[in-house]
Amino acid sequence: MRRLLVGAVVTVSLALSGCGGGGGGDDAPSVKNTAEGFWSGTSSAGYNVDLAILENGETWGVYASGSTIFGALQGTASGSGSSFNANGTDYNFTSGTATAGSITGTVTEKSSIRGTSSLGPSVSLTYQSTYDRPASLSELAGTYSFIGRSARASLLPATVAINANGAFSLIQSGCTSNGSFSPRPSGKNIFDVSVSFSGPTCALGNGSSAKGIAYLDTTTRPFRLSALALRDDRNDGLIVLGTKR
Repeated sequence: MRRLLVGAVVTVSLALSGCGGGGGGDDAPSVKNTAEGFWSGTSSAGYNVDLAILENGETWGVYASGSTIFGALQGTASGSGSSFNANGTDYNFTSGTATAGSITGTVTEKSSIRGTSSLGPSVSLTYQSTYDRPASLSELAGTYSFIGRSARASLLPATVAINANGAFSLIQSGCTSNGSFSPRPSGKNIFDVSVSFSGPTCALGNGSSAKGIAYLDTTTRPFRLSALALRDDRNDGLIVLGTKR
């Protein structure tokens, strides 16, 4: 996501199994979630961390060092007043492991999150105010450079064009990817993403599809795009981090 990009889009498979979540317009909880938003910061393990906590508590994240993605996070998170709690799975790409864990700590609404993971590291995150801007297809439209990887393979560097309706199509080394972005009903700077794959070399498998979320950082020039998605069977997924050309 925003701090993980060094002039490129990175597409990374999450190797996710059996976790909840996914893009879509789930109903928001009736109690205010003070942790809702897009957050960036660091962990005591030395990683940059980006975390999207949606209006329904659904949570997606990624951690990296420099331009190298080391893992992903997916689960749920909530803020009740100043109390912060998150539960989910840490998908470590280096070790190839998926470990359930939790984070507890404090949150200051639209300001900061401080927490300690049950797996050891602590995190310090700052709110990104661009979350409060409505997702804009006109701002999203354009061509993005990208590199990528999955749990099983790396993707070749290339470019992908997103049209004014949020649709895109990419043919690369025997794999065709067709998908679309659409603003979430929440009115925040989060898109729902869906993509289908066909071809023998597709990282997520021939005939597979995935759904997730995307965030467009308009505070940088050029704009930077971040997306995370799960395959429909929850056994694999994507992270997309990008730079607009």
